[in-house]
Amino acid sequence: MATDRSADAPPGYDEEDPYTDADLTKFEPWWRNNIEVFNAHGMRPYRPPQFSDGTYTPKVIRALEKEHGVSIQLRVLDPQAGNDWEIRIDGEPVETVERYRDDGGFSVYDIDSEAFRQLVNDSLGPE
Repeated sequence: MATDRSADAPPGYDEEDPYTDADLTKFEPWWRNNIEVFNAHGMRPYRPPQFSDGTYTPKVIRALEKEHGVSIQLRVLDPQAGNDWEIRIDGEPVETVERYRDDGGFSVYDIDSEAFRQLVNDSLGPE
């Protein structure tokens, strides 16, 4: 059950650690690595970013990068000025998307995974 979580909570604070009883070897390498990095730095437990349909962004991005042989990044435009993030392919901006944190502590990009895939495919054009 999701709980309200303040973004103002101090680093490392969390009501619960979702990985307390988890077998980390069951997680994909990118996820396991982020769990370990967050833990090593005393940060809140890692919660992977998602698209608006709940699909984890790293999984979709990695698949698209492999399929097209490109680098895809989501980068904040101005961390002091709002929640707009830029979608970049091989360093070139192609679109902006809003990002917010949901009640469960997940970062959510306001685009669903299919629309993101289509955006990347359209941006790259025919191969």
